[in-house]
Amino acid sequence: MFFSEKISDIVLRRKWFCLCTMLLCLIACSGKDGNPGNNGTNGLDGAACVGREITAGMEIVCGDIVVDTLKNGRNGIMCELNDLNGTLSLSCGADTVYWVGSVCGLTTYDPLSHFCDSRDQQIYRYVSIGSQVWMAENLAWLPVVHGFSEELSSTPNYYVYADSSSDTSSAKTSIYYTAYGVLYDWVAALTACPKGWHLPSDNEWATLTNFVGGDSVAGRQLKSERGWTVAENIVNDNVFGFSALPGSIHLSSGLTHAVGDYGDWWSATESDSVNAYYRSMFYTNNRVNRRSDNKEDGASVRCIQDEWGS
Repeated sequence: MFFSEKISDIVLRRKWFCLCTMLLCLIACSGKDGNPGNNGTNGLDGAACVGREITAGMEIVCGDIVVDTLKNGRNGIMCELNDLNGTLSLSCGADTVYWVGSVCGLTTYDPLSHFCDSRDQQIYRYVSIGSQVWMAENLAWLPVVHGFSEELSSTPNYYVYADSSSDTSSAKTSIYYTAYGVLYDWVAALTACPKGWHLPSDNEWATLTNFVGGDSVAGRQLKSERGWTVAENIVNDNVFGFSALPGSIHLSSGLTHAVGDYGDWWSATESDSVNAYYRSMFYTNNRVNRRSDNKEDGASVRCIQDEWGS
């Protein structure tokens, strides 16, 4: 599977990073003088990088800065610079060179293993497991934050473990936010995933756990090697790179479990008007448990990539 063709959100941003990436990755093609090369493009958002026609070639301009100059290809064949979902290609006749790389906010990343959430410039790793593509980190999208000890009935609600503030910027400095992401009530979880991804259904979770050996052993296969409380005779293999992390749970009563012991991840499937299904892992065993609980509880989110063409 060629991941970069399936990641719709990968974009080149900010003109100074266009400068850096172009200087690093563009390889000039030289040859006999010919027709001016075609204009190139960079990704969506941010200051566009373009190929501006000059005599016998083109120059690459990001914002108002010329970052490189290209001569035409062999035997007068035009050169073309293109950006397709973060993969830059420079073609001159039969010769094409590629450079895979993208910029998310102020950080470069490889779209063959990561994607950028353009809402807040978070970069997430993803993995292919069977026929599915999953985020390999807990979602950390945090548009607002509610105090962790609050007992709330209105939705949607977003929590960071052990954080009692209502200040989003402060909550994002928490070590728990950095390590374990955000806890969402079910209504918030339904719309938390970025474009091109969605909250997995109960059936999609079942497909995952069945592929890795079934519920009784799936926890061993899916848990991260680090971040869990140590238990006797329990080894987390993480053989598929899913890296499940125990972000705890925020109960609607305001109670919680210790971070490191317990991880819950919502599904998009209701069990009734009050409850929804989720998957649960505990540090003392290798299981992945299918459970149903109150939609007002706060649990972690792992997004799954939309089906190709959906």
